[in-house]
Amino acid sequence: MLAFWPAARRSLAAGTTRRRWLIGAAILFALMAPDLDAVMGPLVGTSIASYHNGPTHSLMVAMAFGMLFGLVCKTFWPADLRALVLLGAAAYTSHILLDWLSWGPGVLLLWPFLPDTRFASPVPLFLGVRHSVNAPWTTHLLTVANDSAFAIVVWIVSRTIARRGRTAPSNSGG
Repeated sequence: MLAFWPAARRSLAAGTTRRRWLIGAAILFALMAPDLDAVMGPLVGTSIASYHNGPTHSLMVAMAFGMLFGLVCKTFWPADLRALVLLGAAAYTSHILLDWLSWGPGVLLLWPFLPDTRFASPVPLFLGVRHSVNAPWTTHLLTVANDSAFAIVVWIVSRTIARRGRTAPSNSGG
């Protein structure tokens, strides 16, 4: 996701305030979209865990989502369609990557090719929200703290990279 940020930021800066809010909301939606499967359980009268972390947490769905994201965003953001598709797929995939790095059963990364094979990180970095084991609410506070710490680290690294990019000496060949 960070690789696409400079281009997205330049495009957003040139747009209207309304357009910036729409794109920001679209990116936020893309980041959370894999968890839409959690809504299915309560809709059919079962638990969240019944459907959560299923096929929506796969690379194939991420590619399809990226294409749909690009087409929808193209209607209100005059950017290159390929960049929008990559932005949507990258945001969606980052969620899958974070879930892969979380404690739990893993993700169906290669669904539908390996429909029953879950992939889990050998070294989980995140606690994750544990719907399937009915964890107490205090566990969710630990998850928020863990995820927030990670977000702060990512923010510091991205700001450092951005500053170095602005202060890098140019090679004028002389």
